[in-house]
Amino acid sequence: MATEFFIAKTQYWLASENPITLSEWLNLCKSDPSLRVQGELSVTNPETGEEIKIKSPRYAFFNHPVVSKNFAFEYRSGKIATRYNEEILSKAKELAAKLGATVQDEDGEPV
Repeated sequence: MATEFFIAKTQYWLASENPITLSEWLNLCKSDPSLRVQGELSVTNPETGEEIKIKSPRYAFFNHPVVSKNFAFEYRSGKIATRYNEEILSKAKELAAKLGATVQDEDGEPV
């Protein structure tokens, strides 16, 4: 089973032509009140307790209204990635449609 979904404008998400630009992604995030762009991502190392911070405008979070969970979408080299989860699939498809893209699994199969 796939561990990530990819939103891409190409037939296969690893292809490099016709990328989603960072400005397209940020403009979409700005226009969608259900997305929150976060300039810094913090995680805690479970073994050491060390807090690791990543500063980047590439992350947007969607708070699912039914399950009350936050899901992250990450801009990566012209594609948008998110962890595989059935609860987020409809939001991923909505974003893909707005970007003129498709949602694919790790094998490039449409989802």
